[in-house]
Amino acid sequence: MLDRAILERVVIDYKDIMKDCQDNQVQNALNIPYFEGDFWSNIIEESIKELDQEEEDRRKQEVEAARAIEDGGFDDPIEPEDPTDISDKRKSANTHKKKNLKKTTASQRKVAKKQMSNCTDLLSKIFATMEKHKEAFFVIRLRNPIASCPAVNDTDALIQCDLMDTRDAFLNFARDKHYEFSSLRRAKFSTLALLYELHTSTTDKFTYNCNACRHQCEIRYHCTVCDDFDLCEKCYHTEPKHEHRMERSVPSIVDVSQDGEQNSLNSNDKSIASPQLQRQQSMQRCIEALLHAVNCRNANCVNRSCFRYKRVIQHTKECKGKNSQCNVCKQVIFLCWYHAKSCMDLNCQVPFCTNLKTKIQKQRATSLQTDRRRMQAMMQQRTNTMQTQQQSQSQPQAQPGK
Repeated sequence: MLDRAILERVVIDYKDIMKDCQDNQVQNALNIPYFEGDFWSNIIEESIKELDQEEEDRRKQEVEAARAIEDGGFDDPIEPEDPTDISDKRKSANTHKKKNLKKTTASQRKVAKKQMSNCTDLLSKIFATMEKHKEAFFVIRLRNPIASCPAVNDTDALIQCDLMDTRDAFLNFARDKHYEFSSLRRAKFSTLALLYELHTSTTDKFTYNCNACRHQCEIRYHCTVCDDFDLCEKCYHTEPKHEHRMERSVPSIVDVSQDGEQNSLNSNDKSIASPQLQRQQSMQRCIEALLHAVNCRNANCVNRSCFRYKRVIQHTKECKGKNSQCNVCKQVIFLCWYHAKSCMDLNCQVPFCTNLKTKIQKQRATSLQTDRRRMQAMMQQRTNTMQTQQQSQSQPQAQPGK
């Protein structure tokens, strides 16, 4: 697959990680090519801990040896000294102090040299591990897309998706859906499936209720003047109609192809052309209205959605049923969860925001620990298989010598 990528001018070259470090003359652990959270980042951290532990053990041994030497000087019995020998001993003590000063300066120089050599010790330890696993890791150099491709004017708006927040979230999703990139066929299918997931990531997470009949509406008509006012198709055609202009919106989960005439009539409708953008804008309007209602202290507020959201917030506080069963509470909790993902205010007044932020942080920490444990187990299994293969290859070579 990599050879085909070179022929198609996607990849410049590839080589094992050991050869790449030797060719580039890596002098620092930061220059080693690796991704955050993969095998080599854990190896570097473990190597640093091992070097620190070895340095601490060596210092303890030196302290114990120095104490043993000091204790050994007082083992001889004390004898009376001649007054003529006192001056000679004072001179020898002065010379001994000078020697100790020279030793301390020399030891400081040795410590500085050892600190300089810690980098080389770390690299030598990493290279020793790299030599064992060089056949399992490759460094791939891609062509610069800026130099080979012209500039692209992207007219699509930016979308927020949990799938692309972290590398661990992407790997978990690919593992759960069994998306693989080991061959060209699987890579194409996985890419198409991931693109579909990105474009439909928020379709089933938010529903709309009609302001007239209070039922969920798939095809809705949104008022361009009022804040958060929607009507279903039945109530929209019922007299008396709404006083303001309304726009028709069709979610992506609705199959509009069944109604060919409406498709042809509304082919130029912006709401159908970009349902994702409109959904995000509607979500943002709801969050802004919720924030306004939480912070508003005016009983006669001019904002029409303020009183409605205050009633909804009061309902969540006084609702006797479970939040999972109440439809209003479920929508409010989802709106607060969407807000809590990007909220940075420690004293946020939005209901459930503090608990939801704590829960999101715990979920991310738990998933990160689980991914690291799973990655270490996979790397340990790969190491064991490589060792068994090396042993099986070395046994036939040792038989003719017997």
